[in-house]
Parts: sequence; C-alpha cells; structure tokens
Amino acid sequence: MNEYFRGLLLLGTALLLGLASSHSTAQIAAVDADFDHQHSALNAVLVQHVSPAGLVDYAALQAAPDMLGDYLQQLAAVDADVLAAQDEAVQIAFWINAYNALTLQLIIDHYPIPAGGAFGGLFGGEQSITNIDGAWDELRWTVAGKLRTLDDIEHKILRQQFAEPRIHFAIVCASLSCPDLRGEAYTGARLARQLQEQTLRFLNNPNKGLSIERGRDRVSVSAIFDWFDEDFDCVGEPLQIAARLSAKRDSLVCFIASQLLPSDPRREYLLQEDYSLRFLDYDWSLNQQTPD
Repeated sequence: MNEYFRGLLLLGTALLLGLASSHSTAQIAAVDADFDHQHSALNAVLVQHVSPAGLVDYAALQAAPDMLGDYLQQLAAVDADVLAAQDEAVQIAFWINAYNALTLQLIIDHYPIPAGGAFGGLFGGEQSITNIDGAWDELRWTVAGKLRTLDDIEHKILRQQFAEPRIHFAIVCASLSCPDLRGEAYTGARLARQLQEQTLRFLNNPNKGLSIERGRDRVSVSAIFDWFDEDFDCVGEPLQIAARLSAKRDSLVCFIASQLLPSDPRREYLLQEDYSLRFLDYDWSLNQQTPD
C-alpha cells in the first residue's frame, strides 16, 4: 500500500513539474516573440529609408526621426537580465539591430557631416562617419539600461559573447565598403536565414566582399577579413576543406569557401593554392542615397 501511494505521489509530482515546465516554456516563447516584435519600429524605418542597394536616405530620415527615436527608447528600457535569458538568436538580433539603429541616429545627429573630425576626412572625404569625433568609442547611448558605445556593442557583446562571425556582414558602419544595410530588422526567428543571405550578398559583391581575378591569379577580399581574422574559422566544415589549405591562410579562406554554395566555381578555386591573396581598399564614404 505504501508503495502504491508513493507511486501516486511521484506521478503527481511529475505532472506538476511537467505543467510548470510547459508554462515556463510558453512564457519564454511569449517573451521571445515580444523581443522580435519590438523591432517592428526599426523595420518600418528601414523599409522607408533604405534602398534595395542598401543606401540610406539620411536627409529624409533626419526630417522624420521620431520613429527611430521611439525605437531607441524601447531599446533603452529593455531589462538586461530579461534579454540575457532569451535564446541566443534573439539576443544577437537585438544587438545587431541596436548597432545599426544607433549608427543611423549617429549619422542624422551630424548630417550633413562636416569635414575634419578625428581623421580629418582622410578616409572618406567630407561625408564620412570617420569625420565624427568619437563615433565608435566615445559617444554613448542607453541600451538595455546601460550607457554603451558602438564599440561596446560590437567588440564586448557581439564578438565576445557570441561565436557568430557572420555578424560582421550584418552590422553596418554607414560606409560604402561596409556590408549593405538590410532593408528589414533582424529577428531571432529568422536570424539564421538573414545572416546567410547577408554573407552571400557581401561575398557576391566584388567591390566589397570577394573578387577573383583568374587571369592574374589573384584573390581580393574585404579588409574586414584582415581586421577580424581571428573571428573566422572552419568550425563544422569537412576536414578535407581545411586540409587543402596552407596554414598561412587556412581559417580565413576556409570560412569564405564554406559560405559559398558547393556548386559555386569560386569555392573550388579558393581551395587551390596558385593565387595571391590581398585585401581590398576600404571606402569610408557615407552610404547615402544621392539625389536623382
């Protein structure tokens, strides 16, 4: 009899735990959806002000900044602990969107950008983010309850906390050699596909991501691969890809090859050694739409 009641007790406890777990899962799903939904304001901004080529109408955005401002207020009010409890994809989407939205705000705060600044117009002429003093490491905005710089978001959060190298093709520094600004906000639910598309879009642009000159036996890739070479590796790739590359450039080239479709002839070309590898010059000119 005691064993019988003990069995009932265990069964009841299991049912209660199951219900609690189910309830907790439902709550988490609801919170995840809330985090994705809050990016709808940024989505509206991007749809309205970003061209299919990823160029921004900064003048129009500056004239109507309220929606972007409202979105940044939402980001400021997010509880950091609640954010940290979300799925990794939800967190990555949040921080990518924060970086891109703050960069938009930075530009319209200084638009049209005067000559001079920290680099004196050296890298991109008059209209360049490089002419804004402290653009990355001094100017701060509140995100998730804490004052943060763009460098904080990129280097201390996205690069340090998440092993996702494709974020480099999603965050945009308002310059022509940057990846194209996506015309929609990132969401946790769609992040994998969005990052895959962004990476291919970048690599398919020979002026930005990847250029192969077979006649000159030369491969040119974005300076991003040089600046952040430690972020790119071959995790998850078949060993035969890495085995065909020299130690000098195995991780970088292996990463690029792994992002191309198996049927892409560039992939096979990259896996042979008879070419020189160089980095493209970086154009820091502002990624703005020009008047018709």
